[in-house]
Amino acid sequence: MKKRHYYILLFTSLAVIPISFYGLLNNAVSKKYELNDPSDCISLATGQDLCLWENILLGSIGGAILLMLLCIYKLALQKR
Repeated sequence: MKKRHYYILLFTSLAVIPISFYGLLNNAVSKKYELNDPSDCISLATGQDLCLWENILLGSIGGAILLMLLCIYKLALQKR
């Protein structure tokens, strides 16, 4: 891949992290106010599985961090 593609992937992954973190905060508020029991996962207001969304958001943050590290590594190898 060209150097430009790595920079695009790097900046995209940097943008995904704060957006997903905001989604995690929003999900935590929903879990606090829309569930009767903390062990429940299904929202009483929307019917969505909040635990599934939490796992998806955590996975997107982890994936973005891995992609960011891979891009930094590849860019460092290209500068040699």
